[in-house]
Amino acid sequence: MHDGWSMIGSDIDDISLHWARENVKLNSLQDRIEILPVRADKPILQPLLAYPESQYSPRPLCPTSTHRPPRFDFLMCNPPFYSSAEEVADLAGMKELDPSGVCTGSDNEMITPGGEVGFVGRMVRESTRVGRRCRWYTSLLGKLSSVKEVIELIRSPEVNIDNYAIGEITQGRTRRLAIAWSFGDARLPDAVGRPTAAALKSFV
Repeated sequence: MHDGWSMIGSDIDDISLHWARENVKLNSLQDRIEILPVRADKPILQPLLAYPESQYSPRPLCPTSTHRPPRFDFLMCNPPFYSSAEEVADLAGMKELDPSGVCTGSDNEMITPGGEVGFVGRMVRESTRVGRRCRWYTSLLGKLSSVKEVIELIRSPEVNIDNYAIGEITQGRTRRLAIAWSFGDARLPDAVGRPTAAALKSFV
């Protein structure tokens, strides 16, 4: 974690929130990381919506305070990838998994109505309300088809965002796709925001 950063983490699950707070304490980061409970029936971007007067400013994040609203440089999300338990089982059945490859996430971590496209699509729509309170919005995605659908939403007249980037992240045998979008004028360099993989090039 960068020395000048402070961060807000959020989750809907009480057990996850408990252990997140414990990890913050174990690393002595209580003055720099705030863990907020959020509700599944409320906007995904609840922490950002809680600071309506905040606008992005290109300076280090200040500590979270009720008297001094934070400036958000970026938001990152690892969304629930699946729309149902059946989809999880079907996709697992198509793979030959060794013990380290077995998914051990809980249902609320892995499953949401509409899957990852539904979840990240909600984030995109909500971000139009938050605007420049956050400099960059980012999320992982698990499927190539999801990248196409999310980009179609980003480009649509409903949202009309023209500043976005895509890429891929590989760790061992696991590959995840990433998408980022912004309402600001600053654009990422092509080396960062434009993919080299042939399957992704048609989306930019």
